[in-house]
Amino acid sequence: MISEKIMSQGGDNFYELLRQRAEIQRKIDALQREKPNAKFDDVPKTELGPLSDMMGMLSVRELENARKTNKSNNNAARRLLPMWIGVAPANADPDAALPAHIKPSLREALEAFYRFRLSHPSRIFEIRLEDNEQYATGWESGPSWHRVRKKIGGGDYRGLELDSRDRWKGLRIVTPEVDVMYGEGSRYSVVVREGVTSIGEHAFHNCTGLTSVTFPEGLSSIGNHAFYKCRGLTSVTFPEGLTRIGEGAFYECSGLTSVTFPEGLTSIGNKAFSGCTRLTSVTFPEGLTSIGEHAFYYCTGLTSVTFPEGLTSIGESAFSRCIGLTSVDLSQTSMTSIGDYAFIECTGLTSVTFPKGLTSIGEAVFLECSGLTLVTFPDRLTSIGGSAFLNCRGLTSVTFPEGLTSIGESAFHTCTGLTSVTFPEGLTNIGANAFNKCTGLTSVTFPEGLTSIGGYAFYECSGLTSVTFPEGLTSIGQAAFSNCTGLTSVTFPEGLTRIGRDAFRNCSGLTSVTFPEGLTSITYSAFEGCSGLTSVTFPEGLTRIGESAFYGCSGLTLVTFPEGLTRIGDYAFFQCSGLTSVTFPKGLTRIGRGAFRKCDGLTSVTFPEGLTSIGERAFRKCTRLTSVTFREGSTSIGMNAFEGCTGLTLVRLSRNTRVDIDAFASNVRLEYEDEDEDEDEDEDEDEDEDEDMGTGGNKRLFEDLPMPGDYDEGAAASAKRRRMRLWKKNLRQMRLEGADKYGALRL
Repeated sequence: MISEKIMSQGGDNFYELLRQRAEIQRKIDALQREKPNAKFDDVPKTELGPLSDMMGMLSVRELENARKTNKSNNNAARRLLPMWIGVAPANADPDAALPAHIKPSLREALEAFYRFRLSHPSRIFEIRLEDNEQYATGWESGPSWHRVRKKIGGGDYRGLELDSRDRWKGLRIVTPEVDVMYGEGSRYSVVVREGVTSIGEHAFHNCTGLTSVTFPEGLSSIGNHAFYKCRGLTSVTFPEGLTRIGEGAFYECSGLTSVTFPEGLTSIGNKAFSGCTRLTSVTFPEGLTSIGEHAFYYCTGLTSVTFPEGLTSIGESAFSRCIGLTSVDLSQTSMTSIGDYAFIECTGLTSVTFPKGLTSIGEAVFLECSGLTLVTFPDRLTSIGGSAFLNCRGLTSVTFPEGLTSIGESAFHTCTGLTSVTFPEGLTNIGANAFNKCTGLTSVTFPEGLTSIGGYAFYECSGLTSVTFPEGLTSIGQAAFSNCTGLTSVTFPEGLTRIGRDAFRNCSGLTSVTFPEGLTSITYSAFEGCSGLTSVTFPEGLTRIGESAFYGCSGLTLVTFPEGLTRIGDYAFFQCSGLTSVTFPKGLTRIGRGAFRKCDGLTSVTFPEGLTSIGERAFRKCTRLTSVTFREGSTSIGMNAFEGCTGLTLVRLSRNTRVDIDAFASNVRLEYEDEDEDEDEDEDEDEDEDEDMGTGGNKRLFEDLPMPGDYDEGAAASAKRRRMRLWKKNLRQMRLEGADKYGALRL
């Protein structure tokens, strides 16, 4: 679109603006003849006319029409400036030419081309002039550089650069730094003249026909994206004076097979050779100190790399997905750390040798290097980053140096070939998932200095048979040894204070557990599904057993709780079908929902005096339970707490016991103990006076109450259930009014 500012400057003044532009152009040409290296900055900017503000270059007639109609004809502009991006766009006319008033000079053609608002950034275009000469140029979405690439048809040409960063003040025309020579046809080579010291950014961006480049000896720098996607380029030899290769300089030059670096090179920029899939080998010069991020990313043909002594850093993902790389020898380098993801998914890599001074390995450095079989760590190594060797399935053994203090999260996750691990004495922390799913691991020896094991650290290490923890260990994380089905014995240290949720869940081979004295609680599902567990010894300081802690431990036969235990969580011993005896401590106050549900081996239970709550379904379907004894104290028995306990016939309750609906089966006889013998005597007298009622002297309270004996044998089962619920509801209400002291009631 043409801005209002431009249109207001058109009309009668338009031809005057063209005249001003021509006058400025003559001054530029004269200056360049006198001083070949002069810049356009030497021409006063005040001499620039407002014509330079034009956003589209149309014919004079079309510009005047646009001024009158207050809109521009973009389609007309596209026809006047045909452009190609490999294949011509649908709206391009290959036979069209620039309007007659534009002279067939490259400079004016480029100015016209630039002012047109392109919708295809970062591509190569062609401009066809009236004399049928063609020039290739590039475009970068502004603010950026706009350059002449070559003259199609041979010969040499001094290129131009147009800078759009200051477009409201006009185009800045800069004399070129490089003379280039091109061959005939669609494939061509470039010879950069002597004296050139740098190649600018995007200089040969996307020149797919470029096959070779010859650089002068004085060249010191190659700019960012200078040869970006030059897919026809096959080899590059850099001059000795080159010190810097910029970011993305040879990005996706997929035809490149060999590169020779000069001795003076000190740095290779980010993504410099990323995607050069045919590059097979690289030898770096001794002076190289840094390799940038993604510098050789996805160079799938790369098989060998020689690293120099002076190298200090390898950037993030520098050699990621180089699947042809077989070995990496960093032993001669000066590196102290390796960047994150540096060699990720190098599936062909079999061995790595680290430098002596290496202190840290970054995150996911060798992730998915499935062919890696041998790793030797240097003595100075102190930390291994998260996921550093994740899924290195070929790794069979690892020996850690004495100075190692930390192993990161998922560092050796799914290293299924790993059979043994020896940890150094200085190790203090093993991160979450560090050895998760290392199914081949059979033995682990922990050092004395270890204080914590992270969550899922040895999850599903099904080959692990025994574990001995060091005395200094204080914490075992969530699911740290969950699904270690081969684990048969565990010895906990005295200083252990925390066992995380699901820590030993589904360790079906575990037979016995002895907890240390300092342990105060066992968390959620810590030993759930340990079906082989037969005995558990709890410490005296234990106060709480968490939810589902021993859920499904069907082999457990005997449990003795410590005196300090106050709470047993929901479903804590659910489906412990082998449990035959339970002794509760005096301090116990709460038994959670379903805590001993389906413990059908349990025959008798005695509850302590201080117990205040038995949760819903706590002993449901304990089919062999025949005796339940409650001590004095205020107790609440939840809904269905003893439902399905078919062997239970008599339950003696204390006076203050609160019984919820359907707490017991309908055949259970409930007896409430009296407060003293005097009440028993009063009860006997009342029975003598009212023996005609047959209700133990409770005529007033029971005369309107439907009794179980009132049921008609032929009544529907559903009606019976409704009347029974009404009976229990009325009984509960009477107990609240004091009716429970009138003797035994049989339901």
